Amino acid sequence: MAFMTSPAAVLPAILPANSARGGAAGGDRVGRRYGLNEPGYLLRRRWGGRLTLKAAVLRAAWLIVTLATALLAGVLVAAEPDSGEARGRVAAPQAEDMSASRDALTKGFLNPPKAARPSTYWLWLNGYVNRAHIERELRAFQQAGISGLCLFDMGARGAKDEQPPTGPAFLSEEWLRSLAHAVRIAGELGMGVQLSVASSWDMGGAWVEPEHASMGLYHVEWEVTGPAELDQLAPFPPVPAKAPRKPNGQPVYSKDIALLAIPLRKRRPGHEFLFQLEGREPHLLDRVVLYNACGEEGKDKGASGSFAKDFSVAVSVSDARGSSFREVLRGTLRPVPRAQPFDLRPRPKARFVRLRILNGHNPRVNRVALAEFEGVWQF
Repeated sequence: MAFMTSPAAVLPAILPANSARGGAAGGDRVGRRYGLNEPGYLLRRRWGGRLTLKAAVLRAAWLIVTLATALLAGVLVAAEPDSGEARGRVAAPQAEDMSASRDALTKGFLNPPKAARPSTYWLWLNGYVNRAHIERELRAFQQAGISGLCLFDMGARGAKDEQPPTGPAFLSEEWLRSLAHAVRIAGELGMGVQLSVASSWDMGGAWVEPEHASMGLYHVEWEVTGPAELDQLAPFPPVPAKAPRKPNGQPVYSKDIALLAIPLRKRRPGHEFLFQLEGREPHLLDRVVLYNACGEEGKDKGASGSFAKDFSVAVSVSDARGSSFREVLRGTLRPVPRAQPFDLRPRPKARFVRLRILNGHNPRVNRVALAEFEGVWQF
């Protein structure tokens, strides 16, 4: 327990018995004579019998401080990378690690693992594939660094004489045999194979019913005067020319979604134009051409000036009443002063044409400008 109390209690246990004798003056003389900065003092005088307890305490404290300072200096030297030999011990492994990391990165770039290699589409246009050439094509993919394929059965476009022959139907027995052969060869080459869920981009196919095929949302508008009860069949909206149709010309599938009655705001004068075509018989309207213009009012109010933006074109084969028109085109003009043509497909019949300018490009201008409107039709 004496070792846990204080240095004064420890020293008598490790010094000779006569070391505890003597006065403070003797200790002072010894201290002044040898000084406290002589590292050999305590060891030389320890067994001499003249070392006082006070001097022993001072020397013990000095030794503890000296040893602690030496240990701290050693720690600092070992931890400081910029000091002498220690720098070599610490920095050299770092340099070796960095060099090894660079080498591994270079090797990985030149010969990346399979997970880091690219995959590619493999198109079977018109479902055609030459089974005798499958292995040669797959080996060419592998040698180019391709790790996997997404097999895509797709219909070809363009001139018929430039297309591949028509192959077996998608997922037919013959088609599946070609697929199995391709998957087997790819597996032997260590390549992955994915399969598109359907033939062509729009997930089409003869097995897809019209109500489940790709659809679009189309609308038509007409004007009525109220208040009144109205019992009228809504005109059918214009649909793309390539949409599949019944013998009567209507789409093979259509569904009414909503009928909305929207009060019309009072339009500003000049935003609606009516044109009557020559003759009494309707004409086939092929296209319209609009020439945008930056009016004088908009030149000082931004780059978009007073250019017209959104517009609609409607036609009538009977008269110029609002309810007789059906919309055949809704488009957007670019803010440039040049001709901008818009084709109409299918070509509508018309005796009257209505042009509406719906808004302008510059919201800070109350008026919009349009230089010219042309209609191109066939008699």
